[in-house]
Amino acid sequence: MDNIDNLLTLLSKYQDRIEIIANNEMSKLRNNTEKKIKNLENRLNAINEVSIAFKENISEDSNVMDKYSQNIYESIQDMVTKTEIPSIINLKNINQYLDNIRSSLIELDKILIKYIKLLKDRKYGKRVKSLDKSYKRFLKDLLSIENFVKNDYAPSAKVETISINIQETIELFPKYEQIFHDLNQHKEEVNLKQLELKNLNEELVQLVNHPTKLNYDKILIDYQNMQRELDHKFSNIRKVLRKYQKFVIKNKLNTDKKLISDLITDVGSTIGLQLNLSSLNNLLSDISKVIDDPSFNLSRDKRNIVSAEINELLDHKLNDYYKNAKEIMNSKNELETELYTLELENKITTINQNIIAINRDTERIYSREYRSLLDVEANIRKNISEIENEIRETLRENIILELKFKTHPNWLIND
Repeated sequence: MDNIDNLLTLLSKYQDRIEIIANNEMSKLRNNTEKKIKNLENRLNAINEVSIAFKENISEDSNVMDKYSQNIYESIQDMVTKTEIPSIINLKNINQYLDNIRSSLIELDKILIKYIKLLKDRKYGKRVKSLDKSYKRFLKDLLSIENFVKNDYAPSAKVETISINIQETIELFPKYEQIFHDLNQHKEEVNLKQLELKNLNEELVQLVNHPTKLNYDKILIDYQNMQRELDHKFSNIRKVLRKYQKFVIKNKLNTDKKLISDLITDVGSTIGLQLNLSSLNNLLSDISKVIDDPSFNLSRDKRNIVSAEINELLDHKLNDYYKNAKEIMNSKNELETELYTLELENKITTINQNIIAINRDTERIYSREYRSLLDVEANIRKNISEIENEIRETLRENIILELKFKTHPNWLIND
């Protein structure tokens, strides 16, 4: 906080110095602007006086043109009411004043364009003519002051802009303090959420490290490795199986078609789920007997490779693969049953969903204030940087305005 207090003191001192310079350099321009604004207000008052002639005592029996006239009066009154002379003459206030007038004129023009041309009766001719005359004088003076501000005032208002920038920056700090205070009002609520989150994470660790879960994760890796190994070992044979599948259908052979389809789809699981090897051995033997058939359209090298692989499997390899796959599949099925009974996966999923929900709810508690705090900090940093550059250019001082915000609360989950 000391850093911010020191910064505010330093900013106020620079503002006082720059105001003195601004008063000296801008006094004539400010006086001229003030006179022009008074002239413009006189023109506006003239329009206001003319508008009184458009006022009508409207009743249900009033004619349409009287109602049009009343609308014009009310619109001018609305514009006059909205126009406020700036209490302090500076570029920002002047531009705001002129912008407000232009904005009001846009709305007024809509009414005038719509209704003036409809007031054709002689009763309204004099008032329309007077309004037109006053309105043109007002627009002429408005254009005059706009050109003056653009061509004379604004180019000389650099030093004035620095003072305004400093003042706006100083006014941001109470807002910063209030937002920081409001943010900390959520501390207890967030801490309770964080405690709930801590308990859920501890429970999640226990579930993830449950022996059944760890054993299942391990056997799942073994199962995937086994599948990859057998997919690779049967890659050539599976290509022949596809051809053999067509061969069986074409020749109406009494062969286990489901076994062929299962092997094409998933070799590892199919082998591991067999009660014994008789069906597999018979299938491989049948293939080796017909592999030379021309309908298979296999090259000699490909036939030799597949025959050699089938012979190796029938010799001893298939039995080794079967025992390994059978053991892995049995263990996997047992552990899946145990996981299902313990409902570990459901519990883990539920806890993860609850963790996501708590993090989301926790952020919602303070998100509005935290975003506002970050926005105000960003604006202050930007302004301080601009002020430093402006002071260096204007006062020729190599100034560094040290800025250090408060540390953000440690309970902000994404800080």
